[in-house]
Amino acid sequence: MPSQLPTTPIRVLLLSTVHQPNDPRIAGKIAPVLAENYAVFRPTFPLIKQLVWRIIRLQPLVLGHFWRFRPHIVHIFVPELLPLAFVFKWLGAEIIYEVQENLYQKFPTKTYNRGWFLEQLFAYFDRRARRHFHFVFTEKAYLKEYQNLAKPYEIVHNFADLKWTKTPLPHSTSPDFFYAGVISTDRALDTVVAALALAKTQ
Repeated sequence: MPSQLPTTPIRVLLLSTVHQPNDPRIAGKIAPVLAENYAVFRPTFPLIKQLVWRIIRLQPLVLGHFWRFRPHIVHIFVPELLPLAFVFKWLGAEIIYEVQENLYQKFPTKTYNRGWFLEQLFAYFDRRARRHFHFVFTEKAYLKEYQNLAKPYEIVHNFADLKWTKTPLPHSTSPDFFYAGVISTDRALDTVVAALALAKTQ
């Protein structure tokens, strides 16, 4: 009986040029879970605020990591990597694009990294991605914008993992709330405050 040849694990490259190296979602959830069945590589990059400088300084590094790791699957977490993702697909990788925010609605409220040219560039690559990439959405509401996708998609809610909280949650009979993530109006802080005020009056 012939011996079974060892199988080479599928290589998965997780790419983000804006998330912190210890980001709870990528480093704390996605990477460890995938590592149970895949060979996972998650390079980290210096944090650069301005989009133009991120593209100039970091995208060559991203391309270099792809060339060295030669992944079967590339999971990107930021839309600025969409142009490179088409290069990765041309080189043979399957692409998963994770949508964590609706930029079509957010662009008008952004105070930097915005402008007519960037909006048009994003819309062009985003709409092409719908025909060629797999998608992950962090909430169902994004499906109002992302319709008629050519490939299967998944909705994976970005719920907080309690093991990342440093203070034990109190045990009481009254409702308790905590806010996980970046505290800003863009992240619905005003809605949270309004909801708490409404709950207090009930």
